[in-house]
Amino acid sequence: MNIPVVVYKAFVSDRGGGNPAGIVFSDIPFSKETMQSTARKMALSETVFITPHDKSDYRLRYFTPLQEVPLCGHATIAAWTWLAREKNILPGFYKQETENGPLAIEITGDGDVFMEQALPSFGAEADPEEVADSLGLSRESLHPRYPVQLVSTGLPDILVPLSDTSFLDRIRPDFKKIRSVSEKYNSVGYHVFALDEGAARARCRNFAPAVGIQEEAATGTASGALAAYLYRYRKGSQKKYSFLQGEMMGQPSLIIAELGVNHEKITRVSVGGRAVFDRICQINI
Repeated sequence: MNIPVVVYKAFVSDRGGGNPAGIVFSDIPFSKETMQSTARKMALSETVFITPHDKSDYRLRYFTPLQEVPLCGHATIAAWTWLAREKNILPGFYKQETENGPLAIEITGDGDVFMEQALPSFGAEADPEEVADSLGLSRESLHPRYPVQLVSTGLPDILVPLSDTSFLDRIRPDFKKIRSVSEKYNSVGYHVFALDEGAARARCRNFAPAVGIQEEAATGTASGALAAYLYRYRKGSQKKYSFLQGEMMGQPSLIIAELGVNHEKITRVSVGGRAVFDRICQINI
């Protein structure tokens, strides 16, 4: 069987970049084995499979080269950009079905796509010594005011705050150790960040070897978690954040995260950005 896979890069910045996602559309769902095999051969961080849905507009399923995951931010942005262009979907609000349940989508008049995320869940604090060691850093490189903590707005990530952006360059990841720590805390991986006073609120790197991704250039689900984390621990009134990711990979990517807040309580998490066409592949299964 020959399966055409369209690749879009999501969360592109004015410097290019973006995280590539494979997109497969079909009127009838493929088997899980076929989807997993396709994602493995594509060897991208995620490949998304789209089918029409009777209760939502579309159903989306996401596969890394290793396994299915319930949600993926950059693949969602890529998929709805493709749908807007190829299925003539107009700007407005839509609903997609995921393994985590229904999800609200907004397509703006400028062509950006924003996806709703789950309200934040703050989990266990991870051992900072163990996490720093797995990144090839010292304990002193971590920010002294903020915890190394599991946070989820759809997928659980260990958020790792560094005290300075220079430490992002010094990371020497031990993927075996990162995978072990991630599995210990039931996390997808690490979202490592350092606060920045420029146009971006933070600069980030993401490592998820536990699900078959060593490093990726833009991570939408973790960006929602990071926005909620910063709102909670910085005790400010900021509700909109810009994050840069992928610079160390030569793929500088821009992710926008927005929070809805009522009486200082987060009531909505939305992450979005822009996607562009990259290429078309033919996969034989």
